Amino acid sequence: KAFCVAFGLWLGLTSSSPAAAAQALLLDDFLQRVWAANELLQVRAIEAAITDEQLEAERAIFDPVFVGQFDAVDRRRPNTTEQAANLGFSPLFNERNRTYQAAVETLAPHGTRLRMGYTVSELNNNLNSRAFAHGEFISTVGLTLVQPLLKGAGKTVTMAGIRAAAINSDIGFQDYRRGMMEVLGRAEIAYWDLYEAQEQHRIALESLRLANDLLTDSRKRLEVGKGTQLSAMQAEAGVALREATRLEASRRLTTASSRVIAFQGGAGGTNVIGASDTPAYEGGELVFRELWAHAYQSSPDFVALRKRAELDGLRVVVAKSVRLPQLDLTAGYGFSGIGTSPGAALERANSQDFPDWSVGLQFRVPIGGDDKA
Repeated sequence: KAFCVAFGLWLGLTSSSPAAAAQALLLDDFLQRVWAANELLQVRAIEAAITDEQLEAERAIFDPVFVGQFDAVDRRRPNTTEQAANLGFSPLFNERNRTYQAAVETLAPHGTRLRMGYTVSELNNNLNSRAFAHGEFISTVGLTLVQPLLKGAGKTVTMAGIRAAAINSDIGFQDYRRGMMEVLGRAEIAYWDLYEAQEQHRIALESLRLANDLLTDSRKRLEVGKGTQLSAMQAEAGVALREATRLEASRRLTTASSRVIAFQGGAGGTNVIGASDTPAYEGGELVFRELWAHAYQSSPDFVALRKRAELDGLRVVVAKSVRLPQLDLTAGYGFSGIGTSPGAALERANSQDFPDWSVGLQFRVPIGGDDKA
């Protein structure tokens, strides 16, 4: 029995050495390791970044677009009697034309499509060859616009894609926040469980040490005749009870340490980890209405639900616009000039002697009903 008690005392003392040699781990460092090792959080972060990229892509609808176009026409056709009379009784009409166009197109927030361009045409035919040995050039500089009046009109509809992408970006961030709060919340609970297990193990070791001291004193008192056999037996029972408590505390400490290591993805660096931070307790009463208001404003679930409701409302606005018939206002304004070279034709166009105005309406409505809309 004395050997068992001595072995238990030795085991209790040696079991404290791993805790003393445990790797000290701060809470902030632990949470950083959990964030870096958790693949779910990494996926949520990437998904949030993707929604941000989609928002930037939607904003690009207002980026100007350069348009370049080249057309070549080589035509030979017979003239009718009327055409021959108008063309100096020439039986044939031969032409070789080259047209070069350059324009910049852009979209305005209210749905207006603007196009500012420059066109130069090189005309070579059997009619102008006598007056223009190298052909004649026509330059046109102008601005055209198309403004939807019913379907697709308004700033709300035009920017619906941007607003939807912004809302989805916010929802993606809230999903990332929720995942991070869940994972890091469980990780922090595991950290404080480890702290509690450490304290229980430390208290169990201290209790075992005191019980062994009491057993030693009881035996010495029994040897000198000042103690009783019952007191010694009670002290031995106390040592055995505290040894069992220490073993249970050691098991809890090992389990808590394993959970902390698992949260780090096994990147603890050692099999023994110790929580070096201590919890800070803050007093104060909890008021339900204040907590509910704070949760409503900051909880990822509440925020994401409000964003989804906003997104659905935006879809309703766009759907109502899509059901309308299409009526577009078209307008154009520009100048043109003719010359023996592209530069001379452009100079005549810049003189603004030959303005060109145009305005019109275009109406489109499906005959069989707009089931697609």
